[in-house]
Amino acid sequence: MPQLQGYTLKETLFSNNNTEVFRAKRDSDEQSVIVRTLSEMKVGKAPRSQPDEAILAKRR
Repeated sequence: MPQLQGYTLKETLFSNNNTEVFRAKRDSDEQSVIVRTLSEMKVGKAPRSQPDEAILAKRR
């Protein structure tokens, strides 16, 4: 299971060649969350032109 700073991953809910979905707890407030990530095989292969925060800011 991958490590994700600020979260404790508890359980894999879904996994395929592109995506992994985990049940997790956010360390800062112990809130239960669902985390979706790129599969470890895909990390570094997907082109990224902007950080995620910039993409999210445009949607607000």
